[in-house]
Amino acid sequence: MNKFTLNNLQKSWYPKQWISGFLVLFLLIGTVATAQTVTLGSGTAETSEADYLDLGPVSSYYAYTHYQVVYTAAEITAAGGVAGLVSQFGWNVSLAPDVVLPAYTIKMALTTATDAATHNNAPLTQVYSGDFTAVTGYNMFTLTTTFVWDGTSNILIDICNGSADFEDTYGTTFVYGTADNSSRYSVSDGTSQCSVETEVVNTFKPQARFVLTTPPSCLNPASAGATAVTQNTATINWAAPVLGTPAGYEYVVSTTNTAPTGAGTAATGTSAAIANLTASTTYYVFVRSACGADGFSTWTQGSFTTDCISPVLTVTVPEAICGQGSIDLVSESTGFVYWYNAAVGGSIIASGETFTTPLLTQNATYYVGASSSALQTAGAVYSGTETIGDSTGNHGIAVTTTVPNVTVMSAEIPFTGTGTFTVELWDANENVVTSVTTETVTGNGATPVAVPLNLTIPAAGDYYIILSEITGNIYDLGYSEETFPFETEDGSLSVTSGYWYGEDVTNMYFYNLLIGSNACLSPRQAVAVTVNPATPVTTAVTNALICEGASTQISATSTNAGYAYVWMPGNLTGATQTVSPTATTQYTVTATDAATGCVAVATVTVTVNALPSDLDVTEDAEVCTNGNAVALTVTGGVTNNVILSEGFNAATNNWTKINNSTGGDIIEAAWTLRPDGYEYSFDPFESNDNTQFYLTNSDAQGYEGITTSTILQSPAFSTVGYTSANVSFYQFLYEPSSGTTATVEVSTNGTTWAALATYDETVGELDAFEQSTVALTAAYLNQPTVYVRFKYDSEYRYYWAIDNVSVQGEQSASFTWAPVAGLFTDAAATTPYTGTATATVYATPDADTTYTVTASNVAGCSVTATTAVTVITTDAPEVTAAQTFCNAATVANLSATGGTNVQWYAAATGGTALTAATALTATTYYASQTVNGCESADRTAVVVTITTVVADAPADVTECDAYTLPELTNGAYYTAANGGGTAIAVGTEITETTTLYVFAASGDCTAQNTFTVTINSAAAPTGAATQTITVIEGEDATLADIEVTATGTVIWYATEADALAGVNPLAADAVLTTATTYYATQTVGDCTSTDVLAVTVTIETVLSTTGFDVHNFAYYPNPVSNVLTVEYSSDITAVSVFNVLGQQMLTAKPNATNAAIDMSALAQGTYMVNVTVGTAVKTIKVIKN
Repeated sequence: MNKFTLNNLQKSWYPKQWISGFLVLFLLIGTVATAQTVTLGSGTAETSEADYLDLGPVSSYYAYTHYQVVYTAAEITAAGGVAGLVSQFGWNVSLAPDVVLPAYTIKMALTTATDAATHNNAPLTQVYSGDFTAVTGYNMFTLTTTFVWDGTSNILIDICNGSADFEDTYGTTFVYGTADNSSRYSVSDGTSQCSVETEVVNTFKPQARFVLTTPPSCLNPASAGATAVTQNTATINWAAPVLGTPAGYEYVVSTTNTAPTGAGTAATGTSAAIANLTASTTYYVFVRSACGADGFSTWTQGSFTTDCISPVLTVTVPEAICGQGSIDLVSESTGFVYWYNAAVGGSIIASGETFTTPLLTQNATYYVGASSSALQTAGAVYSGTETIGDSTGNHGIAVTTTVPNVTVMSAEIPFTGTGTFTVELWDANENVVTSVTTETVTGNGATPVAVPLNLTIPAAGDYYIILSEITGNIYDLGYSEETFPFETEDGSLSVTSGYWYGEDVTNMYFYNLLIGSNACLSPRQAVAVTVNPATPVTTAVTNALICEGASTQISATSTNAGYAYVWMPGNLTGATQTVSPTATTQYTVTATDAATGCVAVATVTVTVNALPSDLDVTEDAEVCTNGNAVALTVTGGVTNNVILSEGFNAATNNWTKINNSTGGDIIEAAWTLRPDGYEYSFDPFESNDNTQFYLTNSDAQGYEGITTSTILQSPAFSTVGYTSANVSFYQFLYEPSSGTTATVEVSTNGTTWAALATYDETVGELDAFEQSTVALTAAYLNQPTVYVRFKYDSEYRYYWAIDNVSVQGEQSASFTWAPVAGLFTDAAATTPYTGTATATVYATPDADTTYTVTASNVAGCSVTATTAVTVITTDAPEVTAAQTFCNAATVANLSATGGTNVQWYAAATGGTALTAATALTATTYYASQTVNGCESADRTAVVVTITTVVADAPADVTECDAYTLPELTNGAYYTAANGGGTAIAVGTEITETTTLYVFAASGDCTAQNTFTVTINSAAAPTGAATQTITVIEGEDATLADIEVTATGTVIWYATEADALAGVNPLAADAVLTTATTYYATQTVGDCTSTDVLAVTVTIETVLSTTGFDVHNFAYYPNPVSNVLTVEYSSDITAVSVFNVLGQQMLTAKPNATNAAIDMSALAQGTYMVNVTVGTAVKTIKVIKN
């Protein structure tokens, strides 16, 4: 955490509160001898300026500091010190802080401790207190109370300061030594440390300086006073001097506050009994030491006031009350009568000789006293809405008196804890006039306590009433903003302002002062009121648990027949009443016996449970006779309940607080109830409803080495029957860091916890808590035991405030239906409904029925809704009873003469409707109709007859040239459908592709099939009858060299007879013989031409190439469509393409081993290609496609 940021935020709000120590006054006499200056420590080592560790006694780095260090007798003696009076003390400041250290308080004690290993609780004497402005070098404080050092004891120095501002620089001192436990301190930015034990240890001591003087030879007694004071006697007491043993003492008791000039009464002890005193008189006690040859010391002074003569008080014993009631208490006196709620202190609850008690139901004791003069009140009434503190020393109120001897008998002080208060009366110059220490008192923080003070202001004038010290574990003193002045009715005392270090401020700690001017009070007498039990009344209720809108009967009975009964609320008279509360109500019956006055009271509670929410049920529906069931569904019926609610506004609650924190001031981290308006930092906290809240505070725990781990856990609650539930709360989570988790957790056993939500950034504001809502997950619903908790884990961060926690949930109702007849639990209506709980049923009643659904919650409260189901009946359709079909038919062919949405079945009842494509057979079929969604329960029968006529169904045929029609088994051939066109006889030869019909008839029924006869034929290939084929010398011409045009497969024969017979075909690579005729046929599909192509060939031979290595030569593709590739092992110098006429068509000179010849532009045909490699030429024949 950034220290600078924290303090800048906090400096605007520190309440100016500090704690002063006990004052022990040593009055010394005689001539002071030569002073001795004792300096302890040297060197340039310094305390830390801006850190949590190694701080010194003049640091302003934290607002509040408490510092302890022990200087041993050995080191003081070694530095030249001798036993004597410490008149000055100071620190060696190396760097002065830029701010004033307010209420800088120095206390001293003699101790046997040699170091600061633990916090030292030795009785301390306050020797200095005031605002301290440090300078560099030794800063010497002149002690306002001289401290005596005996020369052998060690000296404990205890330093405490008020709220210092946070301004750089922060202040350091020179130190010496390196031993462990040399000094120790505690610091805080939010709480005064004066009453807090120191905890951080240093390995050094601040350099210090004492000024010691030799004590006088004869010391006066340490104190003087009186005890056992009555109206006429007293015992005076004094304490022996701090040093030395006097030979004896002399004392004087006088009504004059002037030191005696002559001798007094000798005494050897330290007390003396004094008699013959006057009542209501202030006496002054003077005591001095007798020191033999050294004479006498100066006088030590004290005072006491004898008791006054109080008024006579007579009390009348009251009669007993029967049962309950109020009574007049009577007391007579010669003075003013006041009634109190306590034997000592307390508050005045009435004045006057008669006091009417409030309504009493049990024994009570009141206290009555008389005063010689009227008692009055002055001061504010504590509002309890502002803030709290625990600092003392310079905090109180300013008062003005107009008459002497005004006594502040008591003051109301709001606080928590048990202990005592020391209250001082200061004059206008802030000198102590007198002080009182109260008896031990206890406060609960909620209600101010009337603390007896009996502080007498001796003369008219301006004064301050200061809370100078508290003991025990008192904390959280309340103070609030007030508007001044407040004065008594007679003007004898006025509270003019609050007081804080010389400033007029808002009220501080003291409220509603009880004032007496020259009043003499009698001892209070107890007045006991006895409440005897009355004849009891017994109450009864017909139904203690009812639902909203219901009624129940309440009654009261007793053995006392004289009782008259009145019920509240409602002011209902009579022993028995019928009531209809709208919410849970406790009825109180008061039974009064008019004859005896006896009153008895009894109560009875009627708990009103919520109804489920309204139901939304399926609207009125229709169902068909023997049709599908209709679904009836209901929703709603939800009951919203508050399962748990806690506003944390009472003094106690049943939530569990667990504090597992370590280090620092652990108790400060605990979850603690804080009032609305509580101030810790910045501005006051304000909960969402401006009421008390819980706060866990990591920042208040401390800074170094602390771990905050706190838990605020709910009591157990049940979620049985709940389908959903949410935890809602208001929170202010301030600046959690990466090491801080604020988690809402849930458990069913209080041991195993699961997180519902984790917060890792600021939520809400200081004056605007934010509502957060988290859902209970399914695992924690419908559980008999559930806990939630708020778990805060941090390493020195800020705080988390929680208020107004509630758990709310929804309970689903159980639904039942009536009547059960015609209801089913499944859509198929096979399982009858028997009355079990369900939100959906299926209805198919035999007659029109109204169904009622009842929603009941776990409390037994219910609501209902109804829905009507109407049964619809549909008649069977009218159809032709007998229907005949030829060959085959489907359901689609069945016809009805009447009816709507007719469906056909194979059975009179049951079964599944037939599809339109279902084939009919010679049997009986049944028809239903559907009107307005309802199908007829009855079905009309239809007898179906099927007449069968068969016609042959020849397959399609394909033939070459002609097809002869074969014999038929059924039917005859026709050229048109349905026996139309021309009848064709069996055996007819079909010579062209034709579609034919086979038709048969029997009565009105016919049958027909079609088939197609496809006739194919093939022509001979075409080509030149004489062809010349050129070949290179050494090569042969083959059949492939003959050029023909054909669409089918060409087959060559050596003779025309072979060609016509289709025998002895020549191989495709057969070598041609010049001047020879060859014969070709063409086959297309399955047909071969009956004509023959005759081609006579002539073979011409051209010269062969020489020097050409055919093994290294290749060309492709052949035939070629576009590009001819020619390859050789050495460069091809030229390529020429010639047609069969010898015309050159292309030429190229590639000069490469690979040549691409583009022949795409040439016509189809045979070409001769000359490939030249150097002087060698190779001629190839290529076919162009």
